[in-house]
Amino acid sequence: MELEPRLLAITDDVRKLDSYSEIASESITMAMQAKRRLRIFSHQLNAQIYDQKGFIEAAKQLAIRHPKTEIQILIRDHTKIIKEGHRLIELAQRLSSSFEIKKIHPDFNEVLRSYLLVDNEGFIFRPYWTDPKNAFSSFNAPAQAKEYHYQFQKIWDRSEIDTTLRRL
Repeated sequence: MELEPRLLAITDDVRKLDSYSEIASESITMAMQAKRRLRIFSHQLNAQIYDQKGFIEAAKQLAIRHPKTEIQILIRDHTKIIKEGHRLIELAQRLSSSFEIKKIHPDFNEVLRSYLLVDNEGFIFRPYWTDPKNAFSSFNAPAQAKEYHYQFQKIWDRSEIDTTLRRL
């Protein structure tokens, strides 16, 4: 059965996602529709989600489409990224005026969730960053997205630019 296309700021349902491939596919679909902002809160910037060709292309198109684009990434541990490389980080280095990457402040080490926020409406949320079977997404939930943006901003403001990833 083919699912209906989901449209940012229009499709109201919440969809349960239960694998990295579903999360990656939903992330690509949502990121392709972004108009101004992507925010990623991730422990290791999971390559199965964010190092996929479709996601990289969506982020690239967003970054070059508008001069006031914001792509903000909060990462707890960049060890694997440094060791193995990551195409989203490479893109961020090439299009640095649109990207900012910060290392999550240690005060927030107990935060286990992971999420992608798209503009002011869409999100993909995992309560436990290691569990792909317990994720959900919404393309049009401005009230919930606002709460996630608030949480993100609170952590963002306390975190510092990840200079290691900026110069890789």
